Amino acid sequence: MKLQSKACTRIIIASTWILSFTHHYFVNNSNFVFIFSRYFAIVYPIEAMKLQSKARTRIIIASTWIVPMFVASPFLYCKSYPFNIWSPMGSISRQICTDRFDEIDKIITGHKTSSGNFREGYFIFLFCVIYLR
Repeated sequence: MKLQSKACTRIIIASTWILSFTHHYFVNNSNFVFIFSRYFAIVYPIEAMKLQSKARTRIIIASTWIVPMFVASPFLYCKSYPFNIWSPMGSISRQICTDRFDEIDKIITGHKTSSGNFREGYFIFLFCVIYLR
């Protein structure tokens, strides 16, 4: 199957990355929430019965999906471009999708050049959320 549209390629690649990130983050959050709730139920059974409810459970489940989708949302604003390699043996042509963090940085700061602050801040935030929680 050959994709003709750059927009279609962009959507497929971005959605694949977002779903992959969301899935991994959701699994980690689900395990963390499950382990914490079981620990709380075993160590503090009376308080756990008072605090745990169906509504609170629904909120926790919804937040474990909504938070990673929000965190992965900058990758919805991506760009695709053709990438070609030539050699005496032939050529290869592919569509490559990349982020636009420099453009987001220009929009946020209002400068004509990118300072890289958005990219740096985003990846520091991801490091803290994923590894240091």
